[in-house]
Amino acid sequence: PTSVPAAGAVQLAHPLGMAIDPTVRDNDLNYYSAVTSPTAPPSTWLAIAEAHTRAGNATAAEAARARALEAGVGADLESAGALLSLMWSGYGGVSFHTNGTMTVAPQLPAGIDSLVLRQLQFLSNRLILRVDAKGWTLELAPFSPPE
Repeated sequence: PTSVPAAGAVQLAHPLGMAIDPTVRDNDLNYYSAVTSPTAPPSTWLAIAEAHTRAGNATAAEAARARALEAGVGADLESAGALLSLMWSGYGGVSFHTNGTMTVAPQLPAGIDSLVLRQLQFLSNRLILRVDAKGWTLELAPFSPPE
């Protein structure tokens, strides 16, 4: 049988967009979180943190994020990209869909009062997402054409 890395398995619902029953998703997340090697690369733990965040499990998300930080986030390009994905997709809750739409469902992690994501690119627009305890706003960013 072909093995699937933990990061790949937990990303089936997002960003791949597969419809997965929430109970199955939660069971998968709990299983892979428990059996993933403590020495797994930071990008694996960040993917697990993102998936837990999107599932609304802040405690498990924080535990996975802490493991990623212990493993050395940013030491390689893959983990830096995974950290950015956790920020915009996990905490920012931004999802881009194949039908040309975007949804936003932000979730701030414990201890974080606000989040600002600038220069999100969607279609031909640049957006600024601002999130705080009161809610979120999405605004068009000033556009500067490339030189």
